[in-house]
Amino acid sequence: MPRRTLPRIVAVAPGEQPMTLCVRWDKDGESLIDVSRMIQTFRVYGPLRDSPELFRQVRVGEYGTDVVWTHEIDMAADTLWRLAQEQAGETMTPDAFRHWREHKAYTLEQAARALGLSRRMVAYYEKGDRPIPRVVALATRALDTTSAKRQGISMPINMQTSLRPDLARASQISEKLCDAFYNSQTGIHGETLTTSWQTNCPSGMKTRSREQLLFIALTSSVDRQRQGGSIELWARRAKPAYEASHDYYLFDPEKVVQAGFDKVYADLKRLGISQKHRPDATAWYSICEAFADKWDGDPQKFLESCYYHAPTLLARLKKDRHPTRLNGRQVRDYPQLRGPKIGPMFLRLLRDWAQVELTDMDEVPIPVDSQVLKATLCTGVLRGRYEGPEGPLFSDVRSIWREAVKGLTNKATGRPMIGLDMDGPLWRVGRYWCAAGSKAGCPCAPNCGVGAMIGNSKGRCRINTKR
Repeated sequence: MPRRTLPRIVAVAPGEQPMTLCVRWDKDGESLIDVSRMIQTFRVYGPLRDSPELFRQVRVGEYGTDVVWTHEIDMAADTLWRLAQEQAGETMTPDAFRHWREHKAYTLEQAARALGLSRRMVAYYEKGDRPIPRVVALATRALDTTSAKRQGISMPINMQTSLRPDLARASQISEKLCDAFYNSQTGIHGETLTTSWQTNCPSGMKTRSREQLLFIALTSSVDRQRQGGSIELWARRAKPAYEASHDYYLFDPEKVVQAGFDKVYADLKRLGISQKHRPDATAWYSICEAFADKWDGDPQKFLESCYYHAPTLLARLKKDRHPTRLNGRQVRDYPQLRGPKIGPMFLRLLRDWAQVELTDMDEVPIPVDSQVLKATLCTGVLRGRYEGPEGPLFSDVRSIWREAVKGLTNKATGRPMIGLDMDGPLWRVGRYWCAAGSKAGCPCAPNCGVGAMIGNSKGRCRINTKR
């Protein structure tokens, strides 16, 4: 059999969307390729993350075997060809492959046996170290189809929990809660998107201003579970501090750095803004240091460097570092903003409160905590029996709401709904009704399954839903 050769690149140009390339091949036409994952993953592409102008200087390399930006930064044609196939749906991305394995509750060894591969090759595919052949992608779909026929359409989405999704119920609840929170006067427990901003944040603050972005970023970084809920932090701690002339400095990055860590630590503790005092003060100080030293104290410049692209922003929150003024060591720019709960919540607040338009928000998962989990279980959108820690349920929760909102429209904004839209409504339902075991006044009544959750404490839960 003759050896198959990959197409060579004839021309390349930056796409209209951030971190995309328009590639023309010597055969098989043209491809629009999103290279953001590559650029965010590998250190060599760091200059491209920080400079949109440099990214636009892309050109075809010698012999058409790669594209280049500088003599040190290039991307191979076979890598671009693989990405083009993945994004055209002809094969799988590493994330999609890992997601398939986790939802099947396969270990690496079990996945390897099911697919007829070695364990090492499965690990390569998940890490993106090897392109995933089309035949492997088709095999995963075949295994899903076979399982579905055996189990019926209500097969578990997580074999560890044996819970089954009810997408029809989830879609109905999504539409009802989203309409109540974003598009009504009554809201959920008296709270709407508008009143939540008015209650929790300083009056007179201009939308999308430097001051608003700093207030959201810094307060989000210390938003832990506490008695009294998030209103205790935002409305009763951070808001009065911002409005007090002698404490306002805490929301100005340069003044925080000038004041020094010890004073910031003491004032955050005195004001009740910090809860775990040293980690919270460290996060607050580090974020201010990063904004002051790298972005002239203006978060807007950081957002611009991320192209207002939500997945890029999440990746940068996790990876960016700077040398601290305290001892010169490299530290994270945004500790605590990088977590699986706070990071997505921060992006939602940027969109909903500061009206920052971020692209590809549908790729941002809903942040799951105990309140969101309670609401999901008590509304009966996940059915079955389970007793154990909360953690294994989180992926189920993210999956059900991501799928439930597909095809729905947020009436308040006119945009398609995304899973993240359910964060605010579900959190309030979980806090004000499910946690109390009450249906009175709940927007999900009378179809609520509040009796399903038998127990929830210390990170463990027990449920039994047969409906």
